[in-house]
Amino acid sequence: LNSSGYLIFTVEQNFQTDNFTLQETIRYAHNPNYLNALRNELGYELIEQQNIVLREQNKEPVEGLLLLWRHTMS
Repeated sequence: LNSSGYLIFTVEQNFQTDNFTLQETIRYAHNPNYLNALRNELGYELIEQQNIVLREQNKEPVEGLLLLWRHTMS
């Protein structure tokens, strides 16, 4: 990633942990506060964050985040 590159990704949300957890589905879920701390530590700025439905599992929506970060450190 170059010095001003963008990173776009999705994650499942989990507010029951301080950082992240491996769920029964063998998928990781992240606490948004942890992601914000990690973003700051790594030198990214938040461009966009949206709550979205990532997929359906057992006919139930799986809530998550769509994140767009921009690298700010050279």
